[in-house]
Amino acid sequence: MRDRRDDDDGPGLLTATRLDAGVSGQAWSALINAACDAVFVADAQSGEIVDCNEAAEQLCGRPRRDLIGAHQTSLHPPEEAERYRAEFTRYARSGHGMNWHSEIIDHAGRRIPVEISSGVAEVDGRRLMMGVFRDIRRRRRSAAELRESERQLQEAVADAPVPIMLHADDGSVLMLSREWTRITGYAPEEIRTLDDWMRLAYGPGAAQPRERVHELYERQGPALQGEFSIRTAREGEARLWKFYASPLGRLPDGRRLMLSMAVDITDYRHSEAQRQQGVEKLQRALSDAVEAMARAMAKRDPYTAGHQDRVAELSAALGRELGLDTEQVRGLHMGAGIHDVGKIYVPSEILNRPGRLSAAEMAIIHAHCEVGYDIVKHIEFPWPVADIILQHHERLDGSGYPQGLKGQEICIEARILAVADTVEAMSSYRPYRPSLGIDAALAEIERNRGRLYDSDVVGACLNLFRQKGFELPG
Repeated sequence: MRDRRDDDDGPGLLTATRLDAGVSGQAWSALINAACDAVFVADAQSGEIVDCNEAAEQLCGRPRRDLIGAHQTSLHPPEEAERYRAEFTRYARSGHGMNWHSEIIDHAGRRIPVEISSGVAEVDGRRLMMGVFRDIRRRRRSAAELRESERQLQEAVADAPVPIMLHADDGSVLMLSREWTRITGYAPEEIRTLDDWMRLAYGPGAAQPRERVHELYERQGPALQGEFSIRTAREGEARLWKFYASPLGRLPDGRRLMLSMAVDITDYRHSEAQRQQGVEKLQRALSDAVEAMARAMAKRDPYTAGHQDRVAELSAALGRELGLDTEQVRGLHMGAGIHDVGKIYVPSEILNRPGRLSAAEMAIIHAHCEVGYDIVKHIEFPWPVADIILQHHERLDGSGYPQGLKGQEICIEARILAVADTVEAMSSYRPYRPSLGIDAALAEIERNRGRLYDSDVVGACLNLFRQKGFELPG
C-alpha cells in the first residue's frame, strides 16, 4: 500500500456511515483498504463514484479526491462510455450482481484489462453499487506465454530427429514428428487415433499388438516400453521399432498427455555380426531422443535449457577432478544435461514467476525429479541416468527430496550434480531474481560442506574455481 497523503484522506460516504450489520464506517473503510483488488462504490441512480479504496488509486494512478465525484464511465475508454453507462443502469435497476470483463484507462492513458464483480445494496436509504476490479494483465500475459510455450513445444516435437508421437490416454493422436512420417510413409491426417496407427502399422493382425500394449500398461504403468514390428507405407517393408511411452501431465480437459518415442532397431536385431555397431547406433538414437526432449525444454523455457547445459559442463569437470573414469564422466554429463527434463510438466507461468510460490505450486516444482525419472527410466542407457535425475535434489542429511536419501544412499553422480546445480543456479540470472554471483554460490556450498553437500565434491569445486580459474560457459 502506498502512503496516504493528508490532503486526500477525507472520509468517503461509507467511512461516515454505520452499516446495517453493525460495522462502523471506519471499520468498513479499513476493510476495503486492506483488499488487494480495487473497490469502487457508485451511486446506483446517478453513476457518480462516492468512495474507493487505496488499491483503486493505485490501479488508476489517480488520487482518491479526483476519483470521488467522477462518473463511473470515466474509468473506461471514451468510445465505450455509452455502452458501459447502459450496462451500469441496467444492472443498477435490476438489483442483481454481475461479473464481466472490461478495460479501464489509467492516468497515463494506458488500457488495463480488468475483471469486475459488482452488486447493489441499500445503505442508509441510498442505493449503491459496489464494484471489485481485478487487474488481469498478469493472467493474460501468462495465458499468452502458455500458448506460446505450447506452440514451441509442438514445433520442437515436429522437428525432432527421431519418431515422436504426442497423444492422449483416450487414444487421440495430437501430433507426429516429421521423422515419424518420413520413416513410415503415413501422413498425419491418416493417423488421427491410436486405432488408426494400429490398423496401418499392423494390418489385419492389429488386435495382437493392441492387447500387448494393454498388458504392458497393466504391468509397467503409463510409462512403458516394448518392441513391435511395424509395416511402412512402402510395399512389403517391415521395421522393428522399440517404443518408449511416458506421461507428461494432463491436458486442460483432464486427459493424460502421453509422449511416445520410437527407435528403429531393425538393423540391430538383424545383424549379430554388426552387434557392436548396432549397440552404438542404438545409444546414439537414445541420446538423440533424450536430446530432443531437452530441445523441447529449450523451446519452452530457455533459462532451464541454458542452466542444464552449464550444469552438465561443470558436472563433467568435477567428475574429472574427482578421478571418475571416462565412461562415468560421460554418463554424468548426459544425466546433468537433462536433469530438469521433468520441468516440461511444470507450467511456464510457475517456472518463471517472480515472488514466492504457494505450497501447491512448490509441490508441482518438486515433482519434476520424479517426472523426469519416469520419462527416461525405461531407456536403456549404460549409465544410471534415471537415478541421477531422480536424486539430484537429495541432500546428505536427508533434508532433500523426493525420497529423503542420506549420505552414500545417494549415487556419486547425483552428489556431484547437486553441487554443480546449486553453484550454477545461484550464480546465474533467473527471470524471478538477479544473479547472486559466483562468490555467493561458492560460499553456500562451503558453508554446507559435509552437511548438505558431499565434502569431496565441494573441495573439488572450490579448487576448480579458486585455484584453476574454471569459468561457467556463457
